[in-house]
Amino acid sequence: MNENPMIVICDDERTYACHLLDYLESRRAVDYPICIYTDSAQLVEDVSPKKAVLIVIAESEYTEAVAGRGYAKVLVLNETDRMMDPSVANISKYQETGHIAAVIQELLAEDGAEAPQTIRHSGPMKILGFHTPVSRCLQTTFALTLGELLAEQHRVLYMNFENWPELDSRLENVPQGSVADLLYYNDCAKDKVSPHLAGSITSVGGLDVILPLEDFMELQGVKAEAWLSLFQTIEQVSEYEYLLLDLSESVQGLLQILETCDEIFTIRRGDNLSLSRLDGYLNFLKAHHEEELAAKTRYWEFPIFPELPARVEDYRQGALADEIRDRLSGREDRADA
Repeated sequence: MNENPMIVICDDERTYACHLLDYLESRRAVDYPICIYTDSAQLVEDVSPKKAVLIVIAESEYTEAVAGRGYAKVLVLNETDRMMDPSVANISKYQETGHIAAVIQELLAEDGAEAPQTIRHSGPMKILGFHTPVSRCLQTTFALTLGELLAEQHRVLYMNFENWPELDSRLENVPQGSVADLLYYNDCAKDKVSPHLAGSITSVGGLDVILPLEDFMELQGVKAEAWLSLFQTIEQVSEYEYLLLDLSESVQGLLQILETCDEIFTIRRGDNLSLSRLDGYLNFLKAHHEEELAAKTRYWEFPIFPELPARVEDYRQGALADEIRDRLSGREDRADA
């Protein structure tokens, strides 16, 4: 039997156990190896209390033998309405998987135990910035759509920096945490960013999304250094290949953040007011000796779309997605401002 500390999932429904394991591992929600058992008697025989940092077990498998084995932490997945011993952590087995993952992370973080060091297996994380000095130009829809398209072949994380974010109203499944939690832990307990990351994201069309700060007052209160540090930590503790930043002028140190981006996407519209604002933005970059930002910016101009998908999950199936696919294939890769 493996001698390393581990998390054990025990459920006679192997499909359910495998789904939970896949969720935890794909999002790097925990830093311990995970083992599956479908029989609690075998679990009790194989796994000593010293080797299990957490037992996640279906109610039907939570026997007297398991309860009396002396495991330090147990999470029971309720399958009925039967009242559990209040001293035993429990949650409905039929909750959204992200909520179960968040409870698992909280239990692991309770005693502050040091988790094994994580090792990034993928290459450097590429940061894509989205910033447009023109309002109501589909920037967020564009960023989410491109993110979903990239997520067809890569691991992608999206972060929103709007003044008045309405992202949660677009999502069907809203995570318990937000980027505020990640900023907090990155500042005072960096080793806990990884276990709290999964509880702060939801998957939309294959794209992982973190809920943003609530309003521009909160957003303006976060220094650029805090964001840059968080981006670096996310790269260190996750396997994300792309980080998408949907930016606005309310972000402190906007230019510093744009400088960290490998590519910047700016939407251009043909009306005089929009062109004037874009010229003003480019003149601002030149005045602050930021010509490199302009050099790595892709300028996109879209036609008027008569209709776009109503659900975020369907963005990659709409006309905007078709337009993006065409341009990414090389038809209109880069334009001059």
